[in-house]
Amino acid sequence: MQPKNASIESSNRPDSLSLDSILNALIDQLEAKRSRVVDEIRAYPSPIPACDAQFNYLLEQRAKLSQELGQLQQIAKNLPLDENDVKSLQALIESSDCIDSGNKDQIMAVCTEEGNVNSTF
Repeated sequence: MQPKNASIESSNRPDSLSLDSILNALIDQLEAKRSRVVDEIRAYPSPIPACDAQFNYLLEQRAKLSQELGQLQQIAKNLPLDENDVKSLQALIESSDCIDSGNKDQIMAVCTEEGNVNSTF
């Protein structure tokens, strides 16, 4: 298993990573993003009007990150993945606003290498 602070985009990564290590690195990245959003929310100057677009955006981002993190953590608990888990992972990756396209492509490539899914990207 890859260390907690591993980055999917690390230039020092081996050519072939396991789905387990990539999922753990992705979970770590999303947790870090969520933590930064939470810190921004805490530091937001008050009073906060209900129509404050930036504050509302931060709340939406926190909710999205929390939801995606929960889904990824649930999928990671089920490693090695069965067909339903792979379909859930695919759907999450395809619909995610929080995971960048490079990470999406890398996860799908590893799934394909391992023969878990057909390439849909």
